[in-house]
Amino acid sequence: MPTGGKYYLGFDVARKNDLSVLVVCYYKDNILYIIDIITMKDTPYSEQLKMVKTLNDKYKFFGGYTDAVGVGNMLAEEI
Repeated sequence: MPTGGKYYLGFDVARKNDLSVLVVCYYKDNILYIIDIITMKDTPYSEQLKMVKTLNDKYKFFGGYTDAVGVGNMLAEEI
C-alpha cells in the first residue's frame, strides 16, 4: 500500500435495481488515485456496512462521502 498520503472512501448505496459501489481513493501530492472499486449486487445493508468497516480497518480512511438520499440514508447514519 502507498504511504505518505491519505485514503478516502466514496460509497453509492443501492440494493435491488442498481449496484452499490465503493471507491477507495488515495490522495498524495495533489493527485487523487483510484485504488479499488468494489461493486455489490443484491447485498443486504448489513453486509455492505461490514464491507465499509473492513475497508476502513485496512486503509484507515481520512474521510469519505456517501450517498445519504433514499436507501443510503440509513447506512450514512451508521458510518
